[in-house]
Amino acid sequence: AAAAAAATGLQHAAPFEFLAVESLLEGLVQVLATEYNSVAQKAVNVSAMSHGSVSQALLENMRGTKSAADALASRLIRIKAAITLVLDDDNDLYLMNLSALWDHSERHNQVEFEQLCAEPELLLESYLQEINSLLTQVLLTQRKILNTEAVSISLSSWGKGKPHPPKTEQNTEKRKKQHSITATACLRKQSSPRGVCVSVCL
Repeated sequence: AAAAAAATGLQHAAPFEFLAVESLLEGLVQVLATEYNSVAQKAVNVSAMSHGSVSQALLENMRGTKSAADALASRLIRIKAAITLVLDDDNDLYLMNLSALWDHSERHNQVEFEQLCAEPELLLESYLQEINSLLTQVLLTQRKILNTEAVSISLSSWGKGKPHPPKTEQNTEKRKKQHSITATACLRKQSSPRGVCVSVCL
């Protein structure tokens, strides 16, 4: 991994503060990766179960998996923003060099300033790549869960309804006859000796 390669490069003469930051970030990435693997496995299981009958328990399980993926994505986004915030500020990178600042009470010149910024920048960027990679995987898993949920809900709704018989000309004529009401009214005019018979079909 990029973070591991960067950490190897810092081992020879890395000051204690960088070793501490590296240890914290490495542990954080491992915890997040473990959480992602758990969510991804749940998503695979839910997807496999959705190929059979769709039950309320399956839909609840799917919603729980989606909530876990959403929470993990939110955490990764916040961590990414925090690391990016430090990387965007050279003064923050410079102040991470606690050992150099302790040994050198005066302000470093521009060349020294840039050199001191380079090492923490390399360290943070390597772990930022790890966070970005995890975030991409989580977002893809979220999309798969949403697609599976949409299909399952559609199948569940379709299964509750009764299929309509195909519309044929015979069925159409039959329905017309069943719903037709024939009313016959005989209207007689006082001025006409003959009756007028009118048949009305509704």
